[in-house]
Amino acid sequence: MVRPSPLILLSLVIVLLGTFFGGDSDAQGVSAYESAHRSANAYLHYSLGRLMELQGMLPDALVQYRRAASADPGQCDVETAIARVLFTLGRLEDARPMAESAYEACPGSEETVALLGAIALSGGDPEGAESVVRGPGTAEGAPTELSLLLAQSLLAQGRMPEAEEILSERAGTDSLSPRLAHLYARVLLALERPEDALRELMRIYRVAPDDVAIVELATRVLATLDRAEEAASMLDDFLDTPRARPRHTVSLARVHAGLGNEDGALEAVERGIRRFGETPVLLRTLGSIHFEAGRVEAALDAYEKALSLNPDSVQALNFLAYTLADLDIDAERAAELAAKAVELDPESGIVRDTLGWAYFRLGRFDEAVAELRTAIELGESDPVILEHLGDALSAQGKAEEAVQAWRRALEADPESESAARKIGAANVDSARGANP
Repeated sequence: MVRPSPLILLSLVIVLLGTFFGGDSDAQGVSAYESAHRSANAYLHYSLGRLMELQGMLPDALVQYRRAASADPGQCDVETAIARVLFTLGRLEDARPMAESAYEACPGSEETVALLGAIALSGGDPEGAESVVRGPGTAEGAPTELSLLLAQSLLAQGRMPEAEEILSERAGTDSLSPRLAHLYARVLLALERPEDALRELMRIYRVAPDDVAIVELATRVLATLDRAEEAASMLDDFLDTPRARPRHTVSLARVHAGLGNEDGALEAVERGIRRFGETPVLLRTLGSIHFEAGRVEAALDAYEKALSLNPDSVQALNFLAYTLADLDIDAERAAELAAKAVELDPESGIVRDTLGWAYFRLGRFDEAVAELRTAIELGESDPVILEHLGDALSAQGKAEEAVQAWRRALEADPESESAARKIGAANVDSARGANP
């Protein structure tokens, strides 16, 4: 059990002695005793709340902080703690007024300023965040947290050069902060300076090779710079750390796949399964590798396992449905699975495409065209979806519209042999029709 500090206990003893052995009046002694008692009670609840918060027991911590506020109202540390927990729980509307109250009580509290800025940013108000943190964040000796919040608010407003200036200056005084390096790299990427971004990330990676955010961003930048082998090496090393997760295995597998290294991709997933077990994401990735290699039965087996682990997973439903439809194995079941995926995520163009393709396989061309058009309207410009639409329109007898869709597919992917072949065949048919 957490006990009040020795100073609080000493204060209580002094007040009690004053109550019994003198003072200006008995009333003053009782008043002083009650004040000290309230302070000690508030401290006890605050200390318990802090312990619970550190252990992730946020609802319980909130109860203790509220009790501390009730015992001794108006304490900015307590109000800040309440606001902090509410913010962490995602209750922004409740957190904001409490943080504002704490700021009014202690306007010089850097923690309260940072919390107010974070709440504004999370609430989609970067201008408000900037107004709160700009003064304290640019003051001499300002903590890194305030500078980061100021830069984030500028980044959210698209003011990249200003954010870069602040972070560049800050990096000179706080050169070992992974959070600072990560944000600085993001700004540099937004300014189309990937080499500089990578340099900043690698500087921190050398001293913090197990920092998740640094590794994830660095490997993505390496891939965009056509240095995929280095990205694979970094991920390979990171998978030996306690912070590695299944998604990092998937990233390594994708890098190997991009390099044309099927064995490396397969080994990465199998390594992940040995460490993390057969998780849905690893099984879906395993299925994709088998599918690309033409091992259809192995792919279907992995997809079925992934779906059994989470029957309402849109991704698992879509992976299995598309495989069944694309290979024309079981279009009826593919349509059922895809329809469920659309019901769960109606705004996904990818699953709309799968459902449309399943309908195409079933000969339900009107429904296929409707779903495929919806997929494109939802923002999907994948050449495969455009080609699917062309196929469905052709099956409806709408040759000109089909050719238009195939041409769009070829524009999106100039190396698409199937789209080019279909356009050529349509042109031949059109020429024959014109010259019987």
